[in-house]
Parts: sequence; structure tokens; C-alpha cells
Amino acid sequence: MERAIDIATFYSSNSVEEAWDFIQEFDVSYIVVGQLEKQYYEELKPCSPDIDSEGVYCDMAGRPVGMPQPDVDISECRPMDQEPGSGKYICPTYGLEKFEFMLDLGLLEEAFRTGKTVIYKVIQ
Repeated sequence: MERAIDIATFYSSNSVEEAWDFIQEFDVSYIVVGQLEKQYYEELKPCSPDIDSEGVYCDMAGRPVGMPQPDVDISECRPMDQEPGSGKYICPTYGLEKFEFMLDLGLLEEAFRTGKTVIYKVIQ
């Protein structure tokens, strides 16, 4: 379960530094960003306001494991249910965008692209 949480955090976090730490720790050579990764990691749900941190608290990849998302403002989220006042939202992670930024930094190179799927090769 811990590794699944690490992977979900890797894809959904928008931090290049956290991503690079993950890549180094697990000796990652290639990163796949396709339809499945977009479905699971572009948005987190359900999310709800976290009054203590002024951020948003979300479940990772549909698992009941709370994950704080302080970089996501509740105003960027949309209601999960049509029922007003449910308090649950769908919030963007902006996590997959970091891979294009890492490409620009020379940390990754594009190994393969077809349709909406990209495979990045890690430059060591």
C-alpha cells in the first residue's frame, strides 16, 4: 500500500523536486503518461476544504487515504455532486504538467509519443 501511495503522490504532486527524489529513490528509467495516468492523477476526488491549513484535503486515486493539497485552492475545484452543500469537490492536481517542465529542464527526454500517451526517458 505504501508504494501505491508513493506512486500516486509522484504523479499527482506538482513538485519537480519531489518527482526527482522519487525517480532517484526508485531508480526510475521511464515515465508513462497516458490515459490511465490522466484519469487517476489529473484530478483528485473527493476533496473537501481543510479549515486548519486553508488548503484542500483529498483522497488519492479513489483510496480513503487523506492527502493534503495545499497548492490547490478550493476555488479551483468543482462540486463533485449536484447536491448543493455536499462539501465534496473534484480538484485539479496540475501534477502531470511537471513532466513537460522537467523535459524543458533537460531532466527527461521524450522517448515515445502516440496520440495522448507520452513516454519520458529519465536523463541520469
